[in-house]
Amino acid sequence: MGPGATRATLLASDGVTPILLFRFRFDRFRAEVVVGAGSPPHAETTADLRRRRRAVAAVNGGFFDEHGAPLGLRIAQSRERVPVRRNVDWG
Repeated sequence: MGPGATRATLLASDGVTPILLFRFRFDRFRAEVVVGAGSPPHAETTADLRRRRRAVAAVNGGFFDEHGAPLGLRIAQSRERVPVRRNVDWG
């Protein structure tokens, strides 16, 4: 992984499913929320995003509707890109 980054693999309680863990030193790496261009934001795979941004890692951390639009609040580069959804019954 390189200086300031480590990786470990654990097995889930089923003894088969791997769980990948990554740790990054934030004095060497920067974490940021990235939201695709447009409204609704343009869909992009994490692999494509990682290559385009030349990042060492990318994580798809959201949920999306049937059209690929993000569900829930998204703030990127200090701007609200997707607003809070009103009247929903989940976090």
